[in-house]
Amino acid sequence: LDLAGSKLPEVDLRWGLLANMQLADADLRRINLQGADLRGANLAGATLAAADLSAADLRGADLRRADLTDVDLQGADLRGARLDGADLSGACWEGARVDPSLGMPTDAEGRVATGEPTANQMAKQGLTQALVNHGLEDWPQTWQRYLSAMCWTNEVSPALWGCGRLLASAGDVVGAAALWQRVVATDPESDRARLDALLVAVALQDWSLAVSLALPFGDREGHWLAHLAAAVQARDNAAVVVLVRQNLPDSAALAQLPSLAANHVPAAEATVAEAPDPQAQLVTALTAGDMAVAQTMAQRLPAQDSASWTAALRDLDLTEQAMVGWLRHRMPELGEVLQLRWVALGPHGPTARLACATTAVYVKRHHTGSRPLAALQWEARLCDTLAARGVPVPVALRDVAGERAFAFAGDLLTATAALPGDTLAGPSWSLQQAAAAGAMLARIHLVGANQMFGPRPALGLRNGVDVVSGAQPVQALLARAVSGPDQERWLRAQPLWQGLLALLPLAAARLQHLLPLCPTGLCHGDFGGGNLLWDGTRVSGVVDWDLADVGAWVWDLARAVDLAAVDWPGRGLATVSVASAQAMLAGY
Repeated sequence: LDLAGSKLPEVDLRWGLLANMQLADADLRRINLQGADLRGANLAGATLAAADLSAADLRGADLRRADLTDVDLQGADLRGARLDGADLSGACWEGARVDPSLGMPTDAEGRVATGEPTANQMAKQGLTQALVNHGLEDWPQTWQRYLSAMCWTNEVSPALWGCGRLLASAGDVVGAAALWQRVVATDPESDRARLDALLVAVALQDWSLAVSLALPFGDREGHWLAHLAAAVQARDNAAVVVLVRQNLPDSAALAQLPSLAANHVPAAEATVAEAPDPQAQLVTALTAGDMAVAQTMAQRLPAQDSASWTAALRDLDLTEQAMVGWLRHRMPELGEVLQLRWVALGPHGPTARLACATTAVYVKRHHTGSRPLAALQWEARLCDTLAARGVPVPVALRDVAGERAFAFAGDLLTATAALPGDTLAGPSWSLQQAAAAGAMLARIHLVGANQMFGPRPALGLRNGVDVVSGAQPVQALLARAVSGPDQERWLRAQPLWQGLLALLPLAAARLQHLLPLCPTGLCHGDFGGGNLLWDGTRVSGVVDWDLADVGAWVWDLARAVDLAAVDWPGRGLATVSVASAQAMLAGY
């Protein structure tokens, strides 16, 4: 990115991936770049006064003429960095690695490390000393020693795990678990840290996190860790505790947690569940917020799938950074982002749930090919109108600039406040819920009828019955779906496409005399499944208006009945609940 001359004072970019970033002459006063990857970055002439660059990787960075007064460079790696003409008065250099021949000020020599101490030496001089002499009484100093050590060696996972043990011994087991999860994120092979974090998750009944942490253990065929993974999958607290107590009695988490079961189940009785395929494990890890496990699972896929998933995960990781940054800096009233979980990875853009200090929000990335700005603005106006009339819909949030969409990598991000309630698959609704869903759809249709909504903007993804409304449905579909002769040739070679083209004239012939008789207005387009939130038998929210448009209400109702009453398997015959269909129609 080229952010030369930008003003980013006091921004929090800890651990940011900023290699080769163009930040010349930028205003970065008091910015937090702790642990950031700034290799090769151009920071010439930048103002970094009082910035936190501790443990940052600045190898090869251009810092000539930069204002580095009072900057914290403890543990930073500045080898190959240019510092000619930089103002370094008041800078803290303890534990930094530099190359004195590249503009290093003479008054800093002797206070910085220019050699290559071994990992053992650094641990002895830094972490071990900090843990013994400072411990929890001076936790910031202990933590700083860890950050300094991290730039000297990649083998610091045991040291950070030790910091977690220190916190656990002082009774802060949750804080220890946060450190252990951090070890796992940076080093997926750290079994001890993964195991201790897993135990805390089990104790807190956070089963989604526990399952994601246990996933790699499921591959240890014949090992007690495979039995542990099966016990976690089965949510068997007793088996988890007994297995750890028998095989790893010195576990830091186990020593601090009370017994989680009144009756201990012998470890021999735990059975290994059939391991799900790596792609299923990958998706499970993503929805639990564990990117490290997802990346590990991607590497276990066949080569072609692995390459595509690795690229997708890299894109998701960057999207996650953009989402968090947008909320932090453009919606500060939400407070600190505490957790991010991917809840949908749809073809038109992924959606994440972000738990913030004051509330929870959903942020979606929209691919502008199917979700252009005009369509998002139309949806925002639509939901504003429905919400003003008491329909429980998510309303797009505005940032400090009053914008409701944030540009990122050619796409757009939008944020909405989370609505209360739980999701249920349509075929699992009770008859009362099916009736309530029908009544809610009728309410949306009636409110929409009175508002005279115009149709969704022409660009982007569309839904409805327009294609079968005219005399030439095949030509209408081709005009919408085909972007050029190459794509048309490819589509015509697909058996499914040929079957669709054969069915269209038959469907149009049956519907053309009926559609003109049908009332039209606002349609949701995907009313069912995870797009309805429930508080008991009451619909507490209707979300995902990406397919909303003006069309025939009977089509919207027919699609909703299909989602509510028909269970379509991957193969074989569908199962139809006639009672659910009748209940929904009665409610409507």
